[in-house]
Amino acid sequence: MTARLHSSMLVSMSVALVVGLGGARDGADGSAAVGAAPPPAAEPPPNAPDYPRLGREIVELVRENFLDADRAEQWAALNGAYAADIADPETFARDTRRVLSLLGASHTAYYTIDDPEHAPLEDLFGAALGKPAVRIESIGADLRADGVVRVVFRGGPADIAGLRRGDRVLAVGDMERFHPVRSFRGRAGERVRLTVAREPAAPPIDVVVVPRLIQPRREWVEASERGAALHASGGKTIATLPLYACAGEDANAIVRAAIAGPFREADALVLDLREGWGGCNPDFLDLFSTLPPRLEQRFRNGEPVVIDDQWRKPLVVLVNERTRSGKEVVARTIQRKGVGVVVGERTAGAVLGGRVFPLSDGSLLFLAVADIAVDGERLEGVGVEPDVTVADDLGHTGGRDPQLERAIEVAAELVGTGG
Repeated sequence: MTARLHSSMLVSMSVALVVGLGGARDGADGSAAVGAAPPPAAEPPPNAPDYPRLGREIVELVRENFLDADRAEQWAALNGAYAADIADPETFARDTRRVLSLLGASHTAYYTIDDPEHAPLEDLFGAALGKPAVRIESIGADLRADGVVRVVFRGGPADIAGLRRGDRVLAVGDMERFHPVRSFRGRAGERVRLTVAREPAAPPIDVVVVPRLIQPRREWVEASERGAALHASGGKTIATLPLYACAGEDANAIVRAAIAGPFREADALVLDLREGWGGCNPDFLDLFSTLPPRLEQRFRNGEPVVIDDQWRKPLVVLVNERTRSGKEVVARTIQRKGVGVVVGERTAGAVLGGRVFPLSDGSLLFLAVADIAVDGERLEGVGVEPDVTVADDLGHTGGRDPQLERAIEVAAELVGTGG
């Protein structure tokens, strides 16, 4: 064990190891292909954007800020006029994403206000952008562009309504095609009926959910706090803790509170880093170092006060192909230092320092501005190979989570082996 497990990396709120739900893109327009009428789009500004000018704005930002200056110049020379003849938002978004993909870097994407990544990025980088806290209509779930539910946040509206991991939202209301943002915009507090496919041979079911208006970071904190759980496996007590986002001090505080509270008597811990956002602070890894002492203070009344917020027992880190950025740094460092076992799928290989640039029309350019190495090892384009491979199956699992179940088994096996 080492005194400090972390490696040097950029994690300020202006340049951070964070990436969003779909990385560069999980679907070109973020919408599903089921249903008849499209959901209401965002209200257009009084004057439609000048897309050729907006394209030049993006090209100049890439030229001045992308992490590889030579590549940025070459890219700008080839794509400087990509938006010259564009007059509609759909074509602009599609072509902007296409040319940005030519840079071949993670943490590089274009997000409109209709993209599910837009509001979370504004919230994560709010202080650096000089913006107030962001609040959005949310059902408390992470859904793919095609409506498949990846994560249901414990205690959120979707959980209360009975939505399950692996469900697929087909439509909203009678005719509206599902969209992860527009389907719920302006509907906080309303009863919204979702048509959901759950079993292959069964007809769709209706699920009524009530979206709420909430700050994304607040929602992620609540999801982790409520998602902390204890499981019995092989005669052992295994703690599980989902961290949908790892940015800032929030994640550190969540882990410390769990270690000192409900997890105190647990035999092992599964740290669930699947999905969501990265951004872990370097000192996050210190929570899993055994070098800091366990202090016990005893005052004149004889009551001892124990000061110990370290996890000193067997540890499993659960990852999948959408585990990104700072979370990959955590998984790889724990793996390399022999602190724990990594279970799941190879991670995304999206490990660069990214920065958000607000654009003149309200959209965002997310741009890689720094390369990252973990103890000299680059994970960009490579990812972290798990010690125990378990496929992440979002098919019709009846709400089960086979990856998590296997991670709990591995954690129980580590108890008593010096894990």
